[in-house]
Amino acid sequence: MKIPYVHNGIDHKNRSKFKVMGYSVRTTDWRYTEWRLWNNKTLHGKWDVTPIGIELYDHRNEISFPTNFDVGENGNIFSKYENSKVIEELAKLLKQMFDP
Repeated sequence: MKIPYVHNGIDHKNRSKFKVMGYSVRTTDWRYTEWRLWNNKTLHGKWDVTPIGIELYDHRNEISFPTNFDVGENGNIFSKYENSKVIEELAKLLKQMFDP
């Protein structure tokens, strides 16, 4: 079993210096990320404004486990109309998870 890289979190950085923060939700089929403006006073993302960036990656046809992000996340498919229902559901889930 591989051990995940442990130095990729924000816990070792001064969060009052951030300008944006990416919030992600991952299912077996998708990874959805919203990039939000950061409130450096409350140390939370600003959920009352539109995200400044959105990403959606399709992992439905992967053959490797654990996920090989280099293969499955080269094309952001957020703008494809056929993904609008998936985006709606994942955005709702993300907001439930992270909106204070």
